[in-house]
Amino acid sequence: FVGFQNMVCCNMCVSTDGYKSEIKVMNTQALFQAVVELFYDRLKMNKELRDLDFRKNLETKREFIAKAKELAEAPDVIAAFRQLQELHAKWRETGPVAKEFREPIWEEFSAASSVVNKRHQQFFEERKAAEQANEEAKTKLCEEIEAIDYSGNNSFNKWEEATKQVLDIQQRWKGIGFASKKVNTQLFARFRKTCDEFFAAKAEYYKRVKEELASNLAKKTALCEQVEALLESEDRNKVADKVVALQNEWKTIGGVARRHSDAIWQRFTTACNKFFEDRKRQNSALRKEENENLAAKREVIEQ
Repeated sequence: FVGFQNMVCCNMCVSTDGYKSEIKVMNTQALFQAVVELFYDRLKMNKELRDLDFRKNLETKREFIAKAKELAEAPDVIAAFRQLQELHAKWRETGPVAKEFREPIWEEFSAASSVVNKRHQQFFEERKAAEQANEEAKTKLCEEIEAIDYSGNNSFNKWEEATKQVLDIQQRWKGIGFASKKVNTQLFARFRKTCDEFFAAKAEYYKRVKEELASNLAKKTALCEQVEALLESEDRNKVADKVVALQNEWKTIGGVARRHSDAIWQRFTTACNKFFEDRKRQNSALRKEENENLAAKREVIEQ
């Protein structure tokens, strides 16, 4: 401005108003130049900051790619797939990178993700195939156990043979993996229902037989007591028919529990044998007395 003032003094033809206008123009130009310089300074700073942001985003996304590649070797396929989804969410939250890196880095991340996704898909395809095979195997076991006919089982041995079959099928069932969730539940309900019905029928048979054995034991015990009471009779010949009748009744009564069988039979036969042995001795003594009486009477006749 001082230089401009000196210039004005040398040129007296320029008016005062001209001076003022020229000063305004120069001031405006200087201000504009300063603003332009400030703009470019800030533009440069913004570009540097943006480049820095691009580099950080690029480093972050390369870390995501490295993690995605590690997931391709993870033993837990399902967990790896879930972690990959988390990486994709973080990728979307991460800012952009420089234009020249955008497509290549996305393709690299996409390729790494594709490996994890294919493993995940293959895992479920293989599991589906295994579940289908398990479904077929379990269906056959249901049919096999349902085919066991135990309606005519009338002895402990037959029930034990059938039980071995059922237990064998149950053991094989345990060795088969899961079918699909819905079908697996239905098959297990079907299989368990058949097993429950079998063991319920077996328990009912055992209960009925035990009650019958207990009843038979009570009946045979009563017969033993009756024979033992007849041992007190003085005239065995009069009650011999009763003992014979009791022996015949014994034959009509079914078996008893094995732990009681020998003891109750021994008790009955001992009582019966004693009765007839005592009767035999009693009859022998009677015949001896009769023979003696016969001899005495003959002697009287002779006399």
